[in-house]
Amino acid sequence: MQYIEGYYQKGKAKVRLLHTSTNTKSVDVYINNCLLLKDFRFKYSSEYLNLPEGSYQIDIFPEGVSNRPNLTKYLKVIANKSYTLVATDQMDALQLLVISDDEFVHSGETKIRFFHLSPNTPTVDIAIYKGDTIFPHIEYGEVTDYLSLIPMTVDLEVRKVGTKEVTFLLKRVNVKPNLAYTIAIVGLTEENLHLEAIFLVP
Repeated sequence: MQYIEGYYQKGKAKVRLLHTSTNTKSVDVYINNCLLLKDFRFKYSSEYLNLPEGSYQIDIFPEGVSNRPNLTKYLKVIANKSYTLVATDQMDALQLLVISDDEFVHSGETKIRFFHLSPNTPTVDIAIYKGDTIFPHIEYGEVTDYLSLIPMTVDLEVRKVGTKEVTFLLKRVNVKPNLAYTIAIVGLTEENLHLEAIFLVP
């Protein structure tokens, strides 16, 4: 991935991008017709970009192509807000999800949320390893609310909704104080690309 110099602008809205489309190869990302990210690949995430409040056009092209985008999305950002833009689903149905981020954490605490981004994985629950469910019934494309926690290291399970059947195990998840975490579940179930977790902070 390569950032294109010169597009960082002083502003109050913050925007980052995440690529979770399993069969979409490297892409170039344009904002208002200016090349922003080059060679942006599956599982890549960008740093936050500072943008003035206002409306923007986001275009995602195959790498090196600039005449026919895979996707165009119009976005309005508000001052003092943070956003994550997620390129997801398969190439022929590519979509860009927009979620709001919240960096605030009470001193000495931590918080986490989960984002279900595996297009062929059914609805899931997130639970403590061999324990209680902490995030129930998360559908594809859905992000949970944040859960405030005491900083800890914990094993978690992604389960088939309403059951004890484990789809994916997250071992030794270490959440540190004064940080907010988004844990994105990406990849595919029962195919060449197994499920993986991407940790975004905040």
